[in-house]
Amino acid sequence: MGPWFVEQDYYAHFDESHPQEEWPKWLHFCEVVSPMVERVHQKARAGHQGVQRWERATRHFLGAMMDARKDVSPRHRKTVLEFSVALEVLLVTGNSGWSRKFRNRAACLGSRNEAEREDIRKRAEALYKAGSDYRHGGELWSLYDSRDSTTSPEGQKSLDVVECRELARKLLLHGLALLDSGTSKSVADLCAEAQCQDKTSSWMTKVIDELYSRLQPWHP
Repeated sequence: MGPWFVEQDYYAHFDESHPQEEWPKWLHFCEVVSPMVERVHQKARAGHQGVQRWERATRHFLGAMMDARKDVSPRHRKTVLEFSVALEVLLVTGNSGWSRKFRNRAACLGSRNEAEREDIRKRAEALYKAGSDYRHGGELWSLYDSRDSTTSPEGQKSLDVVECRELARKLLLHGLALLDSGTSKSVADLCAEAQCQDKTSSWMTKVIDELYSRLQPWHP
């Protein structure tokens, strides 16, 4: 999965107009992340169910990114569903409380402080609702790209593709770091544990901080 993952992630993020000065940072990102992906992929092949969930989530995310790169018009609202599904696969277990688990575990995995935690919780809640509305025949949310002046929010039920992408990408990257650090648990189980155990929460923070120190000077 490694080469495929970084290649697709590249095409999802970069195009011909991307500043060339960013390319060395991207190459450094690949140098750090590709071996991590290869290692966890071996765990998936050995039957590690937590890693298998991460791989499934990543494939949904990359598929959504390729679609969103082509079209963010109202015709392409299925992209929202794919982003939502990616994070559900990563974060949600059990048969109840999905919305609560989705937003709280996203906040746990992605935040470094209380202000950031609340921001991620709100964005995750909106993404979950958009995906749920799509699945269950509710009012469809509109998509827009905050980098593109030709697109703009349409009413309260609007999602910025850039924010969706960055949220999902951050959580998948954090999850990769955790799974590459020797745990036998899934990302979902680690997040659930971290919400009630300071020891697990501190360990997760340490692992993710170490990843970003290796990724310097680029924080994706």
